[in-house]
Amino acid sequence: MSTQIQILEPIEAELSVGATPAQVYRALTSQNELRKWWAPRVIMSKNLVSQEKDRMVEMRLMQAEKYHLVRYSWLGQEWDPSHQPTVITFQIQDLGASRNRTGEGLLLEVSHDGWQDSSERERQERIWRLAMPALEALLNKRKFRPWWEGAEEEGAFRQVKIQGLKPFVENLERIPGPNSRKTAQALWKCCSALDSIGTWYLQENEKAFELRYNGQALFAINDEGTLSLFWDEFRKLLGASLEDFADRLSVEQDLEVHTDSNPESFRARSLSLELWTQWFKDAIHIAQTLQ
Repeated sequence: MSTQIQILEPIEAELSVGATPAQVYRALTSQNELRKWWAPRVIMSKNLVSQEKDRMVEMRLMQAEKYHLVRYSWLGQEWDPSHQPTVITFQIQDLGASRNRTGEGLLLEVSHDGWQDSSERERQERIWRLAMPALEALLNKRKFRPWWEGAEEEGAFRQVKIQGLKPFVENLERIPGPNSRKTAQALWKCCSALDSIGTWYLQENEKAFELRYNGQALFAINDEGTLSLFWDEFRKLLGASLEDFADRLSVEQDLEVHTDSNPESFRARSLSLELWTQWFKDAIHIAQTLQ
């Protein structure tokens, strides 16, 4: 029996700029130009792009109509094997206006469609929001800072496999206080049990990591051993069931819970992480039945 694949909404954007069609076409197809606004690593001869550290994407030119249209396939090497390539389409429309006077020489329309994974779509949508102003500045011959510079200082997150969290969790053993080693070991068991539920994101400066479900962060752990719950996201998932789950958490962990706090933070060593893991899994199960 075949499984129907759900395709998510495309990512769309547009620019009105005073450049010529030839200038825009070059910005979209030249390796050197793409390295200025799209990604720090672009290797056209190998069809590879790296926009973020340790993440490679296959970008293949599918169609090129000079000065009018450019189309690429886009497939992350770390994506689920069942995910088909997405497609980026650039359409260049010459407005025939006076470019120097109006700054509206052409319209560039961008569509990135074929998404099956909401977390990957969210990740790429964020990059598009950062990259498009850089492309606009490039075409208008203004100075700009590439969007990827300073990402670490801004606390950006990158997607990682669960093994990418292990050094972080092991470092929690060094936190002063009782049972640090035991807490770190319990936290690793927790992460392993939740690995199939969502997607892990590690902060570039390695100060925290998150678990995201359907593109939304549900909890985070920082390097001081603080666990933060994002109740607003749980509310979207659980609806009227939220208070029941909050009461259950309060009883099982013997602590006060405040769902109006977002996020609400707890010391991981003060929790029974085994009970908390089961609580989290049950919450996601209910969320899935409500979808």
